[in-house]
Amino acid sequence: MGVINFSMRLCIECGNDHTYIDKYGYARWSKLNENWYCSNCYRKIWKYLNPERHKQNKRIQNKKRMRFLDKIVYLSKNPRIGVCNLCRNVAPFDCTVTHMHHEIYNKNNTLESIIELCPSCHGKTKKRWS
Repeated sequence: MGVINFSMRLCIECGNDHTYIDKYGYARWSKLNENWYCSNCYRKIWKYLNPERHKQNKRIQNKKRMRFLDKIVYLSKNPRIGVCNLCRNVAPFDCTVTHMHHEIYNKNNTLESIIELCPSCHGKTKKRWS
């Protein structure tokens, strides 16, 4: 048996010989129907083959979406500014994301008494049950 050289892969869609390299240094190739695809082409094909799943992922990444009293609420504008109200960390430089935290729930106004926190401060303000 000969040695197979995986470094000479070509994307069947665009013809590129390179793809996304993840944080561990691995090239991300995807195989579909015995053909190899680079990460960009595979993402496009995946969106085409799974339109409902793609819509769900788009909804999850919506910045105007917020959980309020165990329900998903869609707002008219993005309430986030990207700065933690307690430690003043700025996303995405000091922290990865920010969380919206309700200090008091008001059923009539979802944005009343709401603060933006980094994950560290949000974990400190949540009640911990043992």
